[in-house]
Amino acid sequence: KYFAGRMRFQGKQRTVYIGSTKEWKLTTAKTKFEEIKHWSKANDKEPREFGIQSTQDLSNGKTLGSLFDSYLKYKTDVKPITLRNYRNQINQVLMVIPASTPIKEMEWDGPGRKKVMELKAIIESRGSYDQADRTQKLLHRVFNYAISQSWFHRRQNPAIKYEGEINKHAPKKKHNPTITWDQVPQFLQDVNENRCKGGIITDLAVKTLLMTFLRVGALCRMEWDWYEEQSDCWIIPGDTPGLKRRKDVNEDTPHHIPVTEPLRELMNVLRRYTGHQKYVFWSFRGKQYPHLSLDAPNNHLKNLGYKGLLTAHGWRSLPMTAGQDVLSFPPELIQRQMAHLLKDKTRDAYDNSTLLDERRKFMDAWCNALLQNGLRI
Repeated sequence: KYFAGRMRFQGKQRTVYIGSTKEWKLTTAKTKFEEIKHWSKANDKEPREFGIQSTQDLSNGKTLGSLFDSYLKYKTDVKPITLRNYRNQINQVLMVIPASTPIKEMEWDGPGRKKVMELKAIIESRGSYDQADRTQKLLHRVFNYAISQSWFHRRQNPAIKYEGEINKHAPKKKHNPTITWDQVPQFLQDVNENRCKGGIITDLAVKTLLMTFLRVGALCRMEWDWYEEQSDCWIIPGDTPGLKRRKDVNEDTPHHIPVTEPLRELMNVLRRYTGHQKYVFWSFRGKQYPHLSLDAPNNHLKNLGYKGLLTAHGWRSLPMTAGQDVLSFPPELIQRQMAHLLKDKTRDAYDNSTLLDERRKFMDAWCNALLQNGLRI
């Protein structure tokens, strides 16, 4: 028979075994359990960890910098853009906690928890509450990886988020600014006049965006080989940045854009300029990219006088809203054409439909509505 004490920790009941009745008396077992409860509450630690010492160095000489390098090499299941975001977050960490810091110093029982909370507070002091939360989650995954490699003691992750830990949030995030359907005629007139004298490729890219409402990341990367004559569609590969497909999950699901006559006419104009190049929106001045800069469409809208009034992403609310209120198409159909994947587990297993015929009707109606409101190719 054994003496055991029960207490609640982080909302869950824990049973702590004290010892055999042959070795312990009831009074001494009660005293020991009171000591364990006091230790757990004072240190906010799992009561069953009482007496466990983390003196052994498992780090194998690893520093924080080398741990990050190992983690990034291990993360082969994410897209390049996600890895780039991880690196940016890691760079923020290393500006506060040196890369030369031995990882054994990052354990909870050492100064690790304090370092992580100080880092989070610094990021929050800039008003970047969501970024602070994302950085803590990344550190949590990194140190869990270190535990899985036996470089770190179990239950010593300094970035874990406990129940009751307060989440700080920035003021409610506003959606991308957009205009109403009634404002579209004036906007299209401003696009046609191009008073800011934007380049021809940029001008045609914005008009393509208005017709297709692609995200900028996918729009600027369009390639001439993505047009399929048999289906008369532009087929954007699922792994194209901007489609928001998850690597190894649904990145093999492409996005189809049925070609309308106005879009065909616009592409014929573009072919005269870039048809001999790989990219539809090829840029001879490109430094960071061989195609149009990802900032170009939004900068063009700002130069047209729509700063704070409309963004390239904000335009996507127009087909969603006017597509229902003005053109009377169902929202699910419009969402499909916006490159949204509408599958739950059941549909993911059985539903392989594309509804291209219905989507083509919507795209015809949408592009014709833009022409009727003043858009000129």
